[in-house]
Amino acid sequence: PPDLKILSSDNHLFHMHQGVLLRASDNKFAELLTKGVPDVLIHIPETAVILNIMFTAIYGVKLADTYPLDTLIHVIDLFPHYGVQPKAYVWPAASIYDAIRDQISLAPFKVYALASRYDLEELAIAASPYLLKSNLQSITDEMADLIRPTYLLRLFRLHFSRRDALKGLLSGRLEAHIPTASCNHSAYDNLCQAWILAAACLLGDADANVSIATLQSTLFSLRNSVECKSCRQILTTRTKSIIVQWSETKVSYFVHPS
Repeated sequence: PPDLKILSSDNHLFHMHQGVLLRASDNKFAELLTKGVPDVLIHIPETAVILNIMFTAIYGVKLADTYPLDTLIHVIDLFPHYGVQPKAYVWPAASIYDAIRDQISLAPFKVYALASRYDLEELAIAASPYLLKSNLQSITDEMADLIRPTYLLRLFRLHFSRRDALKGLLSGRLEAHIPTASCNHSAYDNLCQAWILAAACLLGDADANVSIATLQSTLFSLRNSVECKSCRQILTTRTKSIIVQWSETKVSYFVHPS
């Protein structure tokens, strides 16, 4: 049975188990708990909402409500103060992890920064695809200070690796066909030059998450100026191949922190 009463800052009462909280904390919940003293009442200077999320995570049960992302992040940032290690309670399938993961798209940088603070590997991986849509040049010094250096390096490498993958797909000249009376080497060279310019346009985009639609519209548009059926077929085949390979290119966290 519960052997501890906790009163929140907004006067909500929680009936808890001292043993559960003592096992979860390495500092007796900010030195508020006294082992062996039954039915004690303690005051914790947090609101009922904050304590409810914290206790739910510690007890390993499902969150009954949906909470704003900032509130969830605030709770995890409070864990160390109360001697609770975030890494022990924020992991895939944990209720608080799932609640944050479901809102990553709202503020991926905040989630990534949170993951870096407490070395939450799985959460960082979950946030990484959303960060591909951001421009690295938009990261200010203040934002960078929120991320551990190893995780900041991973973010840059993720972007560079993704761009290198696209560069590899777009590099190289188009396949040539046997010259004909209506399509000679000069026409082929013009098509290759147009291809190079289109590739440069795609690679010049700071966004490392070039969409399939953008690839299609950019590369297929080259067909409009091509009269040779063989050249059009070569262009179509190459474009389709790139689209398939790009769609199969995994958005993965390539480099582990060290």
